[in-house]
Amino acid sequence: MTVAWKTDKAWSDRFIPTIQAVLGQFLFCPAPDVEDAERNTDLMVFNAENKRIACRIRTHDYLARFGDEFTIRCARPSGNKTELAKIIEGWGDYIFYGFSDAEQRGLAKWTLGDLDVFRLWWQQSEKTTGTLKRNRDGSSDFQAFKLSVVPSVFVVASGEATYVQSLLERIEPPTRIITPRQERGREDVRDLWRRAIEVGIPEQQLVDAIGRHACVDVRSLTPEEPLMEIELTAMASTLRYLLGER
Repeated sequence: MTVAWKTDKAWSDRFIPTIQAVLGQFLFCPAPDVEDAERNTDLMVFNAENKRIACRIRTHDYLARFGDEFTIRCARPSGNKTELAKIIEGWGDYIFYGFSDAEQRGLAKWTLGDLDVFRLWWQQSEKTTGTLKRNRDGSSDFQAFKLSVVPSVFVVASGEATYVQSLLERIEPPTRIITPRQERGREDVRDLWRRAIEVGIPEQQLVDAIGRHACVDVRSLTPEEPLMEIELTAMASTLRYLLGER
């Protein structure tokens, strides 16, 4: 493993919590009433089998030019097997492809694609539908695929900057000095919000509940003003209630 690979991986790994939060909405579903009433189940995983998800995040400066496509590495000078070869062999169930925001803390845009659909389309399209490109450092070649060209059923879900990242960014430490209690409250809210998303609670439900019970409009928060301790406490209590941690 090269130093460049390790550096790239360290950069992309920072987005794993956000990716997990997004995927939680699609890997879980509300349990049927009989499951809730008789089997102590509120959420169910769509499929109990292991699911392999390939993830790639590109920097924000690529978004304006390439936001309508996704890329898969197809050749290396070393001759080592690439992502495209592994996908065609049958490895991977989904691909999560996104672009970071300008601050490199969250995602500005993302797409979740079905690799079974891609494999079938690739075989039927005679492998001529992508655009071959080379990394500037010559480390590898890749195929770029327009989302408008692949079958529409390839896209399982897609989105842009969400309430998840909006809230998490807006309760980052502001330029103004905050108290230790505010700092602890901020971290509690960040952790609870992520956990709520991971178990499949819709973002809009979180936003609405916090608005009703904590009297905080998530959508109007600004990073310049720190949230007050009483607001953070109310937000944390609301999130714990939604998580069943009464």
